[in-house]
Amino acid sequence: MTGCCSYKCVKRSVIFFNVFFWFTGPGMLSLGTWYMLNIKIYSPVVDKGLYIIPAYVVMAAGVAVTMFGIIGCLGAINDNRCMISFFFTFVLIAFGCEVFSTVKSFLVYDKVSSSIEMRLEYSMKYQYHYNTEHSDVINSIQRELNCCGLHKYSDWQYYRYYTDISLAVARGRETVPVSCCRDTAGISCNVGNKVPRDLTQIYTKGCHTALENWMQSNMLIFGWTCFAMSSVQILGMVLCCCFYKAMKDTRR
Repeated sequence: MTGCCSYKCVKRSVIFFNVFFWFTGPGMLSLGTWYMLNIKIYSPVVDKGLYIIPAYVVMAAGVAVTMFGIIGCLGAINDNRCMISFFFTFVLIAFGCEVFSTVKSFLVYDKVSSSIEMRLEYSMKYQYHYNTEHSDVINSIQRELNCCGLHKYSDWQYYRYYTDISLAVARGRETVPVSCCRDTAGISCNVGNKVPRDLTQIYTKGCHTALENWMQSNMLIFGWTCFAMSSVQILGMVLCCCFYKAMKDTRR
């Protein structure tokens, strides 16, 4: 009687876990998509290697979970050891994908100081105004992250756009891009000789630190969420093993 109760409890637990597990599929797909699209908006100043592989791995695992998660439910309901074995293997693979993405995101966490700085400096120094894609990204970074220049707002006076004499008339008295202004409607924000007259009207902190902090916070969210999901997979594998053993014991 005790064995029967134990068997039913394990079976119900496996069914409940499988229903829950199936719903994590869209969650994993959404996490990978969010991570990729959220960071991709700042391409080309962000190295694709920092996010593309972990994001695709989690997205692929999410699609697979959504497609094959029902197999575990059917296996538990029909007491089918073959299906349970298949589901265990699948959960193990999903667990491996999440562990890989977690480790990958934490490993590249410290490499964001070096990769971003070089790309950001290149875009600001040589591509701003001359390359539409780079210009749009730089303007977006400065507006959304409330920053200006690489390390400080005065960096702009040394960049190509502001040292190009042929653009002097078009620039007028502009000393920093309009995207550095706190209020783009303010007429006095971009007026001055070498530096803006009123620093309260522009963002003064550098974009390198701002973008680095933004990237690292996204990586932490992604990494810890993957870690939490992988912990759930461990529970699923344990339940599968217990149920498989319980099925063998009841058939003896």
